[in-house]
Amino acid sequence: MMQFAPSRKLNFNMSPNKLKLLLNTLALTILVYSINIYFSPDFSTYHSNWQYFTSLDYSELLWSVLTLLSKFLFSNYYIYLFLLSFIVLYYKLKYLKLLTKSDLVIIFYISSFLFLHEAIQIRLALGLIFVLKSFKLRFDGRIYKSFVYLTIASLIHLSLLFYFVVLILRLVTNNKFALFLLFSLIAIFYSFISYLDNIELLMGYISEGGEDWSLKLANYLYEFLEIGTVKTPPLQLYYVSIVYFTNLVFNFKDKNEKLNELSNFSLILAFPLLLIPNDTMTSRFLELCFYFLPIVQFQIVSKLTKLRLSVVSFSVSLIFILLNLKIFTNQLFL
Repeated sequence: MMQFAPSRKLNFNMSPNKLKLLLNTLALTILVYSINIYFSPDFSTYHSNWQYFTSLDYSELLWSVLTLLSKFLFSNYYIYLFLLSFIVLYYKLKYLKLLTKSDLVIIFYISSFLFLHEAIQIRLALGLIFVLKSFKLRFDGRIYKSFVYLTIASLIHLSLLFYFVVLILRLVTNNKFALFLLFSLIAIFYSFISYLDNIELLMGYISEGGEDWSLKLANYLYEFLEIGTVKTPPLQLYYVSIVYFTNLVFNFKDKNEKLNELSNFSLILAFPLLLIPNDTMTSRFLELCFYFLPIVQFQIVSKLTKLRLSVVSFSVSLIFILLNLKIFTNQLFL
């Protein structure tokens, strides 16, 4: 007689932590769309681009593929954006928690209103998820897979190529000749772009390629022609730079602290913004510079806790939360 194996029941049990994460993500996503996110011109730009997007952009291939697929699956942009924001927020909260092993970083993240990226700068937010995953993999010693995720991120948002600088810096800081070579190349680059004729010549040479990526790179170079259009840096930039510099002082000798790479890289991004705060620098680097603020704030508090300065640690945490709310919410509720 044939015997049938007992049927397996599907297990839909969810761990309390995962359920908590899903509920928190849903609440934050709803909050995003309850705030006046339409004040940003980028929101309208992305909406318009989605409506009229018809062909692949090979310079940011994965984002264009996702856009075309979403137009096939969704007739309403706002439904698509809400779902994408939910997914991005979920993984952002997940990786922030994995990198720091603490809920405090989530509080810093929420108080600085960085979750608004999920609706306003959705493309950057999606790409940065792969950046966080890349760093997590590299911290676990999975170097090659880390490079794959960083490449994926740059195919979503081209500016995320800057995060390869972190990996390069880690290599060159252990080699004096490589470090000397890097600073020499930087000096040569700045001396080159100081002459506007050189920029125009390079623009013409690159634009001859005729491809989307070459035209986009030529447009980036064109913006350097406006490098003399200096404006006052935003208050947020001074605040973030002070926080990053404080963390650098606190953890300078702690070579075992892997998260220092993230904060030090963000500080590197902050310097050109402070020195040459024109529209080009601000638009390209500002959000990349801000993104690791919750992690850096957590590092400072964690260092104070390790020094057994519990009262100081609690006070600094409260100050960070209050300053985040004050400095980053000036224009949210217009």
